[in-house]
Amino acid sequence: MIILILLFLKSNEFIENTISKLERLNPKTKELFYDTKHILDKSSLPSHIYNKFKLNPLLPIYEYNIFDAKSWFRFIAYSNSLNSTYAFTYLKFVIMFIRSIWYDFPITVFFDWWAEFVSNSDKKLLHWNSILASLNVSCELYNWPKDSRKNLIERSHRIDDEEFLIPRWAYINSKPDFLKEANDYSYYYNFHRISTSKYRYWKTPYDIVSSNLKYFNHKYLLHFPTLILDDWISDLIYHTKTIDTLYHLNTNSPNFNDIKSIIDWKYKFNIHNNIFAQNVFDLYHFHEVLYQS
Repeated sequence: MIILILLFLKSNEFIENTISKLERLNPKTKELFYDTKHILDKSSLPSHIYNKFKLNPLLPIYEYNIFDAKSWFRFIAYSNSLNSTYAFTYLKFVIMFIRSIWYDFPITVFFDWWAEFVSNSDKKLLHWNSILASLNVSCELYNWPKDSRKNLIERSHRIDDEEFLIPRWAYINSKPDFLKEANDYSYYYNFHRISTSKYRYWKTPYDIVSSNLKYFNHKYLLHFPTLILDDWISDLIYHTKTIDTLYHLNTNSPNFNDIKSIIDWKYKFNIHNNIFAQNVFDLYHFHEVLYQS
């Protein structure tokens, strides 16, 4: 028992030291951590909850998480499929939203080498970076197993189980039920859940965001919805294709359709305009999701 207690304290000390390092991040940069979670985990969920998600094909079984390293604010989506198309499209959507609020410094996104990202392929990583370069964004792989930041993300998986799936499973019987509960949980985690870390004591992720002058228009974070990607992937691909178009314009001879796409996009949305975020919601019709939830 004493050994277990010592190991627990040592683990907490390790995590706190990692958080301390994150608190000293360069204020002129932003780091995002990208991770996925398999909801069907027998070691984390009671058997009746595990079986409920496994036997109901309408309930998602994968979770996509993008964390702001400084504030630990989370963008969360779910799906029944785990693949790089979903992962990259959702990343582009979140980056577009972030750029509508924070647009004056570079962003670095860290993730694993798993198949839903770049499959440990240098060529694919270079391709992702080439496309995201137009938004001053770069992607890097974790330096596994020495990279301690991965431990903080794994810790969030346990929080999801203990504070969302386990206490709320009885209220989830359909996809609309899950979407409502997931949106409520995301709101709770980002705006009401107080961190017990000594470096973020009595602060929520939103407290940290709103208290930092580098974060512009942070109030729009209140409206960012939790999505089930299977239902929205076609819309997300269509409305994030501008980033891909910018990449192709820089690497190939432009044609009329490429130019028209850029003009239409810039006409509708000025990425340095304060109301850009609200336009995103109007375009994607996400207000329907918010009202239904």
